Formats: sequence, structure tokens, C-alpha cells
Amino acid sequence: MPAPERPQRPTIADRLTRLSYAQIAGWRDDDHALAFAAFLRSAHQIVETPPTKRHRAIDLNALVAVAHRAILSGPMTAQTARRFFEEHFEPARIDAAGFVTGYYEPELAASPVRTGQFLVPIHKRPPDLIDPPAGCRFAPRCARAEDQCHRAEPPLAGTEAGHQFACWRPLDAAEAAAP
Repeated sequence: MPAPERPQRPTIADRLTRLSYAQIAGWRDDDHALAFAAFLRSAHQIVETPPTKRHRAIDLNALVAVAHRAILSGPMTAQTARRFFEEHFEPARIDAAGFVTGYYEPELAASPVRTGQFLVPIHKRPPDLIDPPAGCRFAPRCARAEDQCHRAEPPLAGTEAGHQFACWRPLDAAEAAAP
């Protein structure tokens, strides 16, 4: 029997609307030298450890090449930095709910071990925060995951202690209390 097809979720590429820089409010007046300095710090990481996962919306080889050019260019004035961004990047609007930024990763309050505040440790980051897999975002790395976990996102549920969770196979009270 063939595996059931996963429902198609819109990708980040499906949610992009191309813009011109003139359509970005405040673009000409922004301090692009500060933005370039932030990109330059990221550029070193991109060149030293190139991304390996293929992404539908980003040409990773082009990103590594642009990061390399940024490193070779060094610090820039606001005007030269603006030209660098305009020559090497294409602005787009993400047509989706939420907030996305290009320079920061989300920070989560977590613990690598079970504590009174954190019942389940988070040992590593989910595989893709921008374009998560279908179903439960933790299914690819969850020892308790079943077929349903890979197909459908679990509903949000709560507990008497005020904690909320989303899981098709939540721990029962005895399992949660075990060390």
C-alpha cells in the first residue's frame, strides 16, 4: 500500500511578491552602512560554512558568492552599501502572517534537561523555521512520532498547570512526572 500523500503547504516562495526598492518606505533614507555591517558579520559564517540545504526561494550558490563579495569589499559608506544591496539582492514582500527578519534567529526559553519550568528538553533547533515540514514540526526528531504526526499539525491543548502544548501523543501525568 503506498504511503498517503502529505497535503501541499504553501512555501515561502509561493508567498513572495517582488518589489522595487522605490516601493520600500524609507529605503533611500536608511543607514545602509549599519545594515551592511550586520550582513558582513553573517557573510563570514556563510562563506566558512555554506548552507547545504536546497531552498526553493533562495539560490544558495549566489548567496555564498554575494557573501564572498561583501567580505572582499570590507566596510562601506551608507551610499556604497545601498548600491551593494540594490545590485545583489531583490526586494520582496512576504505575504503571510507573522514577522520575519533577515538578521536574527528566534530565541526560545528552554532547557537541555527537564526542570519544573521545562518539562521536555529542546536539544536542537527544528529543521526549518521558515518553511516547516507538514504535520508536527517536531515529528522528524521525536521518538514518539507516528504517521499522523507527519501528516497533520496537532491542535493546541492545555494542562491544569497552565502549560500549553501541541502533540498527538502527549505524555500522561505519570510519564511527565518521571525523571
